[in-house]
Amino acid sequence: MALDFPLNPTNGQAYENYYYDSSITAWRSAGSKTGVNQRVTTLESQVIPITSGTINYANMPAGSVLQVIYAQTSTQVNLSSSTYTDTTLTASITPRKSNSKILVTINQQAYKGSGNAGNAYNGILLRGSTVLFQFAKDYLGTGTTIEIKGLASNTYLDSPNTTSSTTYKTQFANAVAANQVISQLSNGISTITLMEIAT
Repeated sequence: MALDFPLNPTNGQAYENYYYDSSITAWRSAGSKTGVNQRVTTLESQVIPITSGTINYANMPAGSVLQVIYAQTSTQVNLSSSTYTDTTLTASITPRKSNSKILVTINQQAYKGSGNAGNAYNGILLRGSTVLFQFAKDYLGTGTTIEIKGLASNTYLDSPNTTSSTTYKTQFANAVAANQVISQLSNGISTITLMEIAT
């Protein structure tokens, strides 16, 4: 059964069969007063502040955020092709646990020009050379020659199953082989965030 130890206890404070020892900033069993050196360590139902030392990531509970990586680009890339091309938006992460999930958040600056009525922005997310999903399909497509720009935002939960450095990037293409679609028009900023989530 989980014990809800009081927050901010004082030295000698009793709770159930334990008392608080401020010299070690931990709860001890009542028996330790008579020579039994039993220190209570618990993460159940209480947040314990860490004042020194390092975190053992292997013991972090499911759902914990183990690290966050952020990257951005403002390099304008013009494209008049239906072949996928790098947007220059990329970030790498080295997972601390092999079974972690990586939550990828994309905010991709997009533009479609007025050169062809079929112009539309298509975007994909890759891990290395593996396509994970299409985060934008026929985005900004209107079936007209109107000029328009926007921000294609999406998220993806990945399972890379590795503790090696892993690179994520976006690529884009025009829905038709015509002039043109653009990433980061006028040096607008696109961003990518990678969050490692413990499982």
